[in-house]
Amino acid sequence: MEIKKKYLAMSDVELFQYFCNATRSFIFCDGGDDEYASPEKIHEQRIKALIHSVRRMAIRKSFQISGLECAGFERDDWIQQAMITMFECCRSYDGKRPFDNYVRFMVSRKMEDVRRTLLRKNPPVDSDRLRLYKEVKRAQNDKGKMQKLVKESGYTEKELIEIANNGVGTRTFTAVNDDMRQETVGQQGSFPQTPEDSLEHSELGDILLRCINNLTELKQRVFRLHEIQQLSLRRIFEHIGYDRSFATFKRWYKDDVYESVKKCVISSA
Repeated sequence: MEIKKKYLAMSDVELFQYFCNATRSFIFCDGGDDEYASPEKIHEQRIKALIHSVRRMAIRKSFQISGLECAGFERDDWIQQAMITMFECCRSYDGKRPFDNYVRFMVSRKMEDVRRTLLRKNPPVDSDRLRLYKEVKRAQNDKGKMQKLVKESGYTEKELIEIANNGVGTRTFTAVNDDMRQETVGQQGSFPQTPEDSLEHSELGDILLRCINNLTELKQRVFRLHEIQQLSLRRIFEHIGYDRSFATFKRWYKDDVYESVKKCVISSA
């Protein structure tokens, strides 16, 4: 937390100067240096190249994760995490390998940790569990159907009731996101192969659309742009002219838009 505060308090120029000063005695990979430049200039060029490389790693990772899997966590957040990791590397570097290789390794590991954390918070839908959840909800007041589910599913009656009470615990609209996006942008794509899967996706799609339509016009527009058309929150923020800060806009989207749709879909499934 202390390192993050120091990082956030610095301007880009101050941060660059900090990296230059903190790494003056560090080992770097050879190659690509201007042979006519002074040692000081070569060092600055290496730092600039490393910062550029770290930012590209973060941006590449942000594009690999869908909007649904990282709701409220935008490209700028990935870059910030990567740069804070580089900041930390200046303190933890032990000189056993080139500093630039060390930074890339640590940033790559940090990006993967962040990805796993986001996926834990927003796991992909388990269609089998969702189907079971819906069957249990229908069978709760029918002893015969419940006993049949116990035999077929392998769960005890108590476990099935817990599933019904706790919900699926996932982003139930994830499963239809790709199909809806393909329909929205007019592209061909792969669709469920079995009638059961087609029905499942159709039902989820209907639920999702109903939940989206419950939103105000502005919230519907932002949700569709971000989750279906995959525009970044930053681009949407700039496009709609939101009258408060970007951080406030991200919180508003996560709390008032995304969570509203999520709760609606889970409660309707």
